[in-house]
Amino acid sequence: MIVDANIAISVRTFYPLQGQFRRPWIAPMNILPRDKQIAVISALTEGCSIRATERLTGIHRDTIMRLGVRVGDGCAELHDRLMQFVQVNRLELDELWSYVGKKQKRIKPTDSADLGDQYVFIGIDATRKAIISYLVGKRDGENANAFLVDLRQRIVNRARKFHRMASQPIPMRSSGLLAVIAPTASLSNNTRASPESMQHGAIRRES
Repeated sequence: MIVDANIAISVRTFYPLQGQFRRPWIAPMNILPRDKQIAVISALTEGCSIRATERLTGIHRDTIMRLGVRVGDGCAELHDRLMQFVQVNRLELDELWSYVGKKQKRIKPTDSADLGDQYVFIGIDATRKAIISYLVGKRDGENANAFLVDLRQRIVNRARKFHRMASQPIPMRSSGLLAVIAPTASLSNNTRASPESMQHGAIRRES
């Protein structure tokens, strides 16, 4: 039997000599070449969809998804190790909208909770353009507060300036937000946050 490099051959249980037990033979797994892996990840990071990446690289979409999950897990672990004890002068909070399976208006009561709208909460060091913390999930107070707790644990100082870039109020508690920034931290465009306004997800403009 000939096995080429990087190609898995499916083999059935062979029949040994009389009087011996049959043992399964495990063929080598199919390993995607390194240059193909780089081509797939490059296409995904450039914004190509999975099917578009499949057409560009000639690699099956199931393999692309498995590779994306493996690389994503490695990037998350690396980010978690590097983004520790960060000093921030100007902090920005933003959120990105996406959806899984279907949009929220098409969700049925019997659908899974993982379907529908999903948001990416992002905490950015505006000076160095670095993503300090992020969280993917539903746009609710529980996820917002969990995101703020993780963000605060990675910052060693109190940000002097705070800018909320989300178009809509982020659902969060005032105690969670005050734990990230100092109570007197100045906000962008001449605004200042009060505990009451942050509790209701709004920012009060000072005259």
